[in-house]
Amino acid sequence: MGIRQIIIIASAAVVSFAGAFVAAWITRPAPASGTEPNLAATGLQGIQQASPTGPLSGNQIAEHRQRALAEEQVRTLISQLQGKIREYDQKLQDLDLKRQQVDQVSTQVQEQIKRLEDLKVEVAAAMADLKAQKAQLDKTRLRIEQTEQANLKVLAGTYDKMDPDSAAKLLVSMCKGKSTGSAGRLVSTEDAVKILFYMNDKRRAAVLGSMIQLEPDLAGYLSLRLKQIMED
Repeated sequence: MGIRQIIIIASAAVVSFAGAFVAAWITRPAPASGTEPNLAATGLQGIQQASPTGPLSGNQIAEHRQRALAEEQVRTLISQLQGKIREYDQKLQDLDLKRQQVDQVSTQVQEQIKRLEDLKVEVAAAMADLKAQKAQLDKTRLRIEQTEQANLKVLAGTYDKMDPDSAAKLLVSMCKGKSTGSAGRLVSTEDAVKILFYMNDKRRAAVLGSMIQLEPDLAGYLSLRLKQIMED
């Protein structure tokens, strides 16, 4: 049962009690003569003049006074209860307003959480894409191991001493024929790129210029692979 219902029931009980109280005063036995108080100071003359049937007896005046007092008390109690009801209604409105504010904040928080979760998914997808791109890039890289750097520098020095045309022809032959090097391994296009990488900049440019006259596509490919070399 709600507080408002309790207050309404209490109001009804008070009104019922007041009605019973007034009825009891009206039907009570008349007081003995000589015990009636002096009514001059309480408006006796006004009550007698207001009666349409003429002057009232002492008992009737007393009953009117008691009835008026009881009614005034009932009106006061009802007014107090109505004030309590209004106060309770105001509290309900305040609580409802606070509930709406809490619901609004909760909705905003949920929206922020959802946006953060979406952003988290997007960041994770972007990171996965970057890792995939890096893995693909690593596959295209031409790595030079530390163990082969010294030999490649020696070979590059030898090619630096050749004239550009001779060096270009030798590198073209190396890429096409896969000749065998001094260490007994196959010399491939990647080895040609590594040799060019360690050559003097001016000599490398001259060799590539001569290679363009012989094999332009191969010269372009070797130039591209030079950009993808990574030393360990």
